[in-house]
Amino acid sequence: MPDISANLSLPLLMAAQAQKHVTHNEALLVLDALVQLTVADRTRTVPPVTSSEGDRHIVANGAAGEWAGAAGALATYQNGAWVFRQPQPGWRAFVLAENRDVIWRDDDWRDGGDLDLVAATVGVNTTADAVNRLSVSAPATLLNHAGAGHQLKINKAGAADTASLLFQSGFSGRAEMGLAGNADFSVKVSADGSAFLTALTAAAADGAVSLPQGARLPEGTSASPALRFETDPDTGLTHPAANQLGFVTGGTQRASLSTSALNVSVPITGSAVTQSAGDTTAGRLLKVGATTTGGQSEGSPAPGNDLNAARTFGVFDILPDTANRPPAFTNGTCLVVPRNDGRVAQIATLLEGQVEPAIFTRVSSGVSPFVWGAWRSIYTAANVIGAVSQSGGIPTGAVIEAGNNANGRYRRFACGLQLCWSTALTAATTNVADGALYRSNNTPWTFPVAFLTASVPVVTPGHCSDADVWVTPQTPSATVVSARLKSTTSKGAAISFGLLATGYWY
Repeated sequence: MPDISANLSLPLLMAAQAQKHVTHNEALLVLDALVQLTVADRTRTVPPVTSSEGDRHIVANGAAGEWAGAAGALATYQNGAWVFRQPQPGWRAFVLAENRDVIWRDDDWRDGGDLDLVAATVGVNTTADAVNRLSVSAPATLLNHAGAGHQLKINKAGAADTASLLFQSGFSGRAEMGLAGNADFSVKVSADGSAFLTALTAAAADGAVSLPQGARLPEGTSASPALRFETDPDTGLTHPAANQLGFVTGGTQRASLSTSALNVSVPITGSAVTQSAGDTTAGRLLKVGATTTGGQSEGSPAPGNDLNAARTFGVFDILPDTANRPPAFTNGTCLVVPRNDGRVAQIATLLEGQVEPAIFTRVSSGVSPFVWGAWRSIYTAANVIGAVSQSGGIPTGAVIEAGNNANGRYRRFACGLQLCWSTALTAATTNVADGALYRSNNTPWTFPVAFLTASVPVVTPGHCSDADVWVTPQTPSATVVSARLKSTTSKGAAISFGLLATGYWY
């Protein structure tokens, strides 16, 4: 017979055992510790400074001191010492510090948040029944997202079944929307909860929307046009006459709208049309003769003659004294395009004195704060090649600069790359003994333009007029490099050669 019980490890009384009360009391202490298990906390790694008889804790990971090596165990203070009991799968404990139940599973104390909850009915502040198996009685019910979108799904078994939202008053249906007996989406209403009328249907096959009960507007008068409907004598359904929306005044149709045309037989006047060439009112129709672009009429200067103040849609003049215009601008135009998020873009074009226009653009930051960015040039065939320049590492001139002088040719690029080359370098002779070889004297080459001092260029040899001679560039600087020719035989005649230098100009 074993000495302890199988589940709670209670000590068992033995036959003819002396002092049976000791074993019995020990078993009672185990039961006192484990039955109706409640612990103070489960975050301690060492015992509290003071403890009372019967105090219970779950030992946290990383336990030390008196609790060393007891992580996960149930620690009970008994007879002035800590007693540890190893939990078994399925043990439950209520943690007072967290006001929650935890379960020993997968070698750790875990709550039940990740366990499936299955119930036949759920009633929140009310009683559920066999039909309404989930019932909620509350001012509102929230179904929230979990970091992205959220869908409420209502699924039906077959096409002839119903998947819908039913709106009730006094537990009597008054409106229903969804899939009612077919695949078409419909909206139905009822005055008594019994008879329902279909107000709107959206066909699943093609998305076409129909109004089976028609649409109702107040009857027109001589002062108020109305929407005209007639009844189809064959179907009894009400629909616009001849597939038209007809507008009548005093019995005479003044306008009609059909699938093929909008027909208006009277002048359009009043606040629906622009009142002047510079009318900026949103939604108005543009009259014949008006030249507004929706902001200011063409040829108008910016507000206060300052482009910083031009923040509404329109085309504005750039004058010689216009403030905050692009650099080097005299006369031109500026297109202002605002966005619905408060940002504004400006495109300025300089036309005067040029065959090809100079185009600059800038954009603003958001509404708070509203700050204009710097003007940036838009490159065209007219300015892609020219003098390159930069300010603080930002290109401000052309994209490519090409040039030549007595020292050779060069190309500068807006990214900072620079190429220099010469094909007209000459060494008079290559006849100075150099070990088993012969060399020329140094031939200096001053670059057509200087390189960045802090980053000397890489110099590579180019062509050579004698196939048996090779070129060896010497240590270059930002402005000059020397080169020698070398040969296996003595050369008394002049030899021409070329060099290419690659580096940065900023």
